[in-house]
Amino acid sequence: MKQQPLITIVVPVYNRENLVTRTLDSIAAQNCRLSMVVVDNNSTDGSRSVIEKWMESHRSESTDMVLLSETKPGAAAARNRGLEAVTTPWVMFFDSDDTMRPGHVARILKGIADNPDADIVGWDALLHRIDGSTKRLRFICGNPITNHLFHASLATIRYAARTSFVREAGGWDESTKGWDDYVLGLKLLTHRPVMKKLGGSITVDIYEQAESITGRSFSEKRGEWEAALDRCETILKKSGLRRHLRWIKARRAIVAGHYTSEGNPCGHSDLEKLVSEQESAYTRWALRRIHDHIARRRRGTPLLCRILLFKNWL
Repeated sequence: MKQQPLITIVVPVYNRENLVTRTLDSIAAQNCRLSMVVVDNNSTDGSRSVIEKWMESHRSESTDMVLLSETKPGAAAARNRGLEAVTTPWVMFFDSDDTMRPGHVARILKGIADNPDADIVGWDALLHRIDGSTKRLRFICGNPITNHLFHASLATIRYAARTSFVREAGGWDESTKGWDDYVLGLKLLTHRPVMKKLGGSITVDIYEQAESITGRSFSEKRGEWEAALDRCETILKKSGLRRHLRWIKARRAIVAGHYTSEGNPCGHSDLEKLVSEQESAYTRWALRRIHDHIARRRRGTPLLCRILLFKNWL
């Protein structure tokens, strides 16, 4: 009898005909039992044809694969469509322009076996920037909500989760067009998961693209970041975690600072609106300092925010 896979990899695709093969090849090279669900999200290029041809030539005993379609625009909708089709106990969402190194899935399966109580297992990933530089993106278990709000430690391809846990948390928020993984990560964390970080070498590579869901600048997608933060604020309030709302306000000041650094006057106007809503003179001062720090393109913003907003001033 053929062994059933433990994990499904869900890959949403939108106009990635020149990149998706690299991603699929990296999944096929895992050399362990797995399931893969690829969801075409209204691609207008040749992505679907490329995927169909790839699947036809890569059928194997070790990988169950299916190609689905989602007409509702947005990565969140495509990922939810993939989540609906998952029949395995564990799921991992993977982007169509990134790659996993050989042994990545085997590493996850070992982590699951070694930690039977875990709801989420995560790992660090390596970001390859367009300018040629790299940055290690860390999965952080300690103080998880604060670290996620500042470092997006539950970004899409830095963890795998129990399928039932993702579904119980409500899945992906399809109303969120930007930072949808940021919102899902917070939803998962408010359900208090047991988390385990996997040690060892980096096995996931993320490639920054000029054309991506996040756009080429903050100003390009103005409104989407604010909508995601609005959603996060609602999640925290409903979960009784109001002490974390200070970090959302800090994030709003950071976004405004990015606008200002890009020469967009809305940065200052958004900051003034945010500041006007605060009762504390100290809070108003702190948010201005955070905005100015970002506007001047300085590093160390999370540390600055923790220093300035250490006390729960809500």
